[in-house]
Amino acid sequence: MSNLNLHITCVPSDPHFGEFCSDPNVAGIRMNGLLFRASELMDQLSRIPATTTVPLWFDAKGRQLRVEEAIYHKDHLELVMNHKITGLVLPHPIIFKAGEDWAMVERIDGKRLVLRADGYPKYRVKPGDSVHFRDMRMAIDGPLFTDDEKSKIEMAVKAGAKRFYLSYVEQPRDVEEFRELIGNSAELILKIESKRGLRFVSMLLSPDLKGFRLACARGDLYVEVDQPHQIIEAQRLIIERDPNAMVGSRMLLSLFANNVPSCSDINELALLKSMGYRNFLLCDDLCKKGSALHRAVDTFTALSKT
Repeated sequence: MSNLNLHITCVPSDPHFGEFCSDPNVAGIRMNGLLFRASELMDQLSRIPATTTVPLWFDAKGRQLRVEEAIYHKDHLELVMNHKITGLVLPHPIIFKAGEDWAMVERIDGKRLVLRADGYPKYRVKPGDSVHFRDMRMAIDGPLFTDDEKSKIEMAVKAGAKRFYLSYVEQPRDVEEFRELIGNSAELILKIESKRGLRFVSMLLSPDLKGFRLACARGDLYVEVDQPHQIIEAQRLIIERDPNAMVGSRMLLSLFANNVPSCSDINELALLKSMGYRNFLLCDDLCKKGSALHRAVDTFTALSKT
């Protein structure tokens, strides 16, 4: 019997979904709502094999900032975002590509960000890309969920979904607003992905954890903390507040290119296990390739026996 629980990220239209939906070494499958629109949800659900035994989790997007449209001009770049933002003192740096790229925002007009002509990001920006601002003054102006995301959540509930992740949780009201859509009986995992989210966690007491679990979502959290080493204390804080917390992303990345995980990857998993983590979530990119995902699941299966 495994002493580690592993969630992977797949959607039913992935060619390898059927290889994992009944895998006894997989404790859950996270359906990332970013990968499909509300109009595509029912088609995704119709593709789920009748033999599926692994529980499915729907990942809803709250205040996470993402690009809806990138418009390249000769003298500037405009980004249309999914949310309006306020509070930034301009010009202000904007971070892309999980921290690997950046540019400078010169002007904000509603949901439109105008980037400096002399500060384009190195890599081309595409719809769906996430962006980050390391500034606690930045705030979302408007509803927590976009219209499309709200429709997607409501459709998932009508289809019988009972397990959810919620991204970028930063305050109790986020949980309350989501519960209004999914009901009080649904299982819920709150993804902690920002400094405000860590502040929310720091104020939690044991009785507050009734009805949800936490997830240290390192894909974005590592970008959001001010300095790289602060991810260590963030990981400790989350598992101390919630012994059943999950930790996800930025693990086993050596399997993108190699058949065998690197020594540092194995040691990192052992470190997280020694911190108290028993629940893990693999990131989207690693799960896109069936062969890499098989190697990752095999690695966790072996580690769980140590």
